[in-house]
Amino acid sequence: MKYLLFLSLTIIFLLILDKNPLQSLPSYTARSSRVCDSCHVSPFKNNSQEEWKNPVWYKRKCTLSCQVCHINPGGGGLRTPAGRYYANNVLPMFGSNKRPFHDTNGTFYYIFHKKSFPSDKTSSKNINYKSNNSNNKSELHKLKFFYSGDFLAFGYPFNATTKDSQSSYAFESGRYDDKNADPLLTIGVDTRPGFVRINNKSSFVFMQLDTGIAFHPIEHLSFIATVGFPIRELNTGKKIHFNLQNASLLIHELPMMMTIQMGLFLPSFGIRHEDHTAPSRYLLDMDFSRAKNIVLGTEISIAPNYPYLTLAFFTNRKHFINNSFAGYGGTITSGWRDIYWGAGVSFIYKDRPIDDGGNLRAGGINAYFSFWKWKLPIIILLEGNLGKNPKSFSDFKTFITTFSRIEYLLTPGLNLQINHHYLLNDTMNKIEEYNRLGVGFDFHIIYGVKLSSELRWTLTNTRNTSTDLILLFHGYL
Repeated sequence: MKYLLFLSLTIIFLLILDKNPLQSLPSYTARSSRVCDSCHVSPFKNNSQEEWKNPVWYKRKCTLSCQVCHINPGGGGLRTPAGRYYANNVLPMFGSNKRPFHDTNGTFYYIFHKKSFPSDKTSSKNINYKSNNSNNKSELHKLKFFYSGDFLAFGYPFNATTKDSQSSYAFESGRYDDKNADPLLTIGVDTRPGFVRINNKSSFVFMQLDTGIAFHPIEHLSFIATVGFPIRELNTGKKIHFNLQNASLLIHELPMMMTIQMGLFLPSFGIRHEDHTAPSRYLLDMDFSRAKNIVLGTEISIAPNYPYLTLAFFTNRKHFINNSFAGYGGTITSGWRDIYWGAGVSFIYKDRPIDDGGNLRAGGINAYFSFWKWKLPIIILLEGNLGKNPKSFSDFKTFITTFSRIEYLLTPGLNLQINHHYLLNDTMNKIEEYNRLGVGFDFHIIYGVKLSSELRWTLTNTRNTSTDLILLFHGYL
């Protein structure tokens, strides 16, 4: 009762005070790193299974990069079986039937439920599937067309009808409970309606409605596409328009989690925010809701365990002519994402006509720190970018953006956060400087349902201030 009372008061308080347009940051991977069965069922031997055999290092899926949870190696959108397992069992407050071991250690929830969770690796409290070393291979190793927990991911590749005929680099059948590890077809939907109050004006917004599909006819080959309807304010009468966010051929299931993506995509740079208003997104052409940011080219990514490297080469979409491209560009992202810390660097270069946005050159650094080692459910995220883009037809300006965020996982499903954005749009003109402080929360209620909120205070160099409030609902399948 104490827990429920405290939680209710906290939610009411935050609903009054907060807003956050959902940020898909490395905090998810940082939180999952504390225990293996965040991404798949426990690897340890217990009464219901034998110990999972650990594959050789170049075949492992143990990585903290975006592509372990998302089909698109750059992150966001359709989820892999590991991503669907994580979203089903780790993120929500309610409805998780296989909460990972030690998931609640150090959180507020654990204080009241210490006796409810196993403290050793050999416990089988939350395990209820068969041994992966069973002798009945004809039945156990045959892949199913439908899985009870994966009604939008079904079938299997035409050349992989059994677990033994799967690629040894694919997500292994059986490790993800009732999830389809190697589906023929995956469909996903993300929607984000919400309430916004900005400059004393209130409105209902529809931040996003995305539909994604992945077709995996044979091992090592998939076709993926995502169509978005990024309308903003429904009460203004603005027409709904769609945006093809990606349409790519994926060559994947390669050694060391290597993936080659060819087609239309948003290149990787820094950390991926889903907040379209973040300076480190729109100034660096990383806002996926804007069609002009989607490029045509090839991206190669590799993520064996902790190191990662992504290289992209592309041509840029023209601003005013649909399905037309001009100029060229490239990105490089590299770094190390470890269990309790991570750091990376990114570079982007775009050469294009001034009418299409002009040349862009930028570099950035990012890092995260997790304190779960000391049983503190706290994560710190940091990012900084320095770049140059057109100021006019004949002049360029240098801009600086920074981002910092502190998260506290109060209890599984409820994550509190404080963040700060800084922007200096032109280093030679201080009047274009502003700071934005946000206080908010992410409340994963059940699988597929999330409530996000944040209260923002923005201070410009002219001493103008604004207080904004956004409450967003996120529904996903």
